[in-house]
Amino acid sequence: MSTNLLHAVASILLCLGLVCFFWQTLRTQHSRMSRARKWALILAGSYLLAYFSVIVFSLGGFIEVFREARAVSLLIWVLPSSVACAVVIVEMIRTVAKKNPNWSDKVHFSMVGLTWSVLFALQWFVISMAKGNLP
Repeated sequence: MSTNLLHAVASILLCLGLVCFFWQTLRTQHSRMSRARKWALILAGSYLLAYFSVIVFSLGGFIEVFREARAVSLLIWVLPSSVACAVVIVEMIRTVAKKNPNWSDKVHFSMVGLTWSVLFALQWFVISMAKGNLP
């Protein structure tokens, strides 16, 4: 089985998982979520679903574009994808973790920022290693 086909299958599974998560989260927590959290989750989910759908419909061929891309082009893809992933990860933690009434939106989005920083640094490090820019 080719690598591109494996990427496409993995993206289909990720899309299904994201749709189930969004359905479950918005259905059960819609009334408790602030307007900012709702919009952040909707925008992040839409971005990730579009991103993974492109990989699915290109049968993983879209991944090949990144192998030949320059650093600036990669930065344009890594920044929004790490932000979207950070929003989803923090929302998952907040959904699963014990409900804490003291967890305001300020704390929530501070956690998103921290998660984004870690994800971005990790993604950029792995990309730099893969491209051979690091020792």
